[in-house]
Amino acid sequence: MALFSSTFREFPKRGTDFYTPLSNLSRFRNCKLEVEGLLNSLPLAYERVRFRGRQPKKREDKTHMQIIERSLSSKSDGIAGYLVYPERTTPGPGLLLIHPKSGVTDYIKIEARKFARLGYSTFALNVFEQLGYPAATHIETGSQIQAKTSDADFTRVQAEGWRYLLSQSHVNPKRVAVCGYCMGGRLAIHFVAATPEV
Repeated sequence: MALFSSTFREFPKRGTDFYTPLSNLSRFRNCKLEVEGLLNSLPLAYERVRFRGRQPKKREDKTHMQIIERSLSSKSDGIAGYLVYPERTTPGPGLLLIHPKSGVTDYIKIEARKFARLGYSTFALNVFEQLGYPAATHIETGSQIQAKTSDADFTRVQAEGWRYLLSQSHVNPKRVAVCGYCMGGRLAIHFVAATPEV
C-alpha cells in the first residue's frame, strides 16, 4: 500500500483527473516491475502453500457427472433443438429452454449445458426450425420471423417441445419447468399462460 500511495502522491492533479508528466513515467514503470517481481515470487499452486496448524480438508468433487448431448433436426428426429442431460439411473428434473431471436446459438448450448450440470435434463427447442425456417442459427433472420409469427403459432410449437421433453425416460414429468432468454422469455410466459398442464 505504501509503495503505491507514495508513488501516486507525487503526481500533480489537474481538475478531477490525474495526469502523469513524462518524467514520472519511469517511476511508475519501476513500481510496476517491483509489483510484478513480488507477484512472481508468490507460490503458483495451492498445493505449494504451507499451512500452520490445522490442514484444510480435501473435498471430493461429487458434482462430477457425465453429460450427454444431442443435436436434433426436424427432418431426422421429428423435432429440432438441442438436448443435453446428466447421465442418471432415475428420472430427474427437466427444463424446456426457449432461445432468443438469434436462435439456438453456441451461447444457448452453453447455457443448456450449465443447467444439465445442475441436474436438469434441458431441451433447447429450435422454435424457428419447428415453424419451418431451418438454419444453424437465426442471427440475421430472427427479428423478421418473430415479427410475422403469431403467439398462437409459437405456443403450438412450444407444446411440441414440451411433449418431447416429457417423453424422455430421464425426465420426471412432475418436475419440469420452462424458461427463456429475451424473446424466449416472452414466449415462455405466453406458453405457460396458455397451457394449463404446465
